[in-house]
Amino acid sequence: EEQMKIGIQRKLVCLTIDEKDEDGNPVLLNGFETIWRDNECLGLVRSSAFGHTIGKTIAYGYVDLSKSNTGAPKITNKWLGSGAWQIGDRDKKYDAIFHKGAPYLKQKGE
Repeated sequence: EEQMKIGIQRKLVCLTIDEKDEDGNPVLLNGFETIWRDNECLGLVRSSAFGHTIGKTIAYGYVDLSKSNTGAPKITNKWLGSGAWQIGDRDKKYDAIFHKGAPYLKQKGE
């Protein structure tokens, strides 16, 4: 009951990066890169890989609402979907796309 009132404060998120590095190659991550939402660091990448099927870098990491200054009372899908996401790696931030579920290549007609 208490947890329902407080809501989710920490959540695993899936992000993809479409950008290329300075050499024109896909951005490859090693883990522990910073996760940013609306210019606020909320967590770290825990797992990443290049998705050959979708042609993008995929990153999973936890975001922690206690690190946020936005005043949001809890993490919701609406809150997750409304922000501008980035992944920081060695003094560079790459624009990222939040995925509510696992990313996949859309089929014809979707």
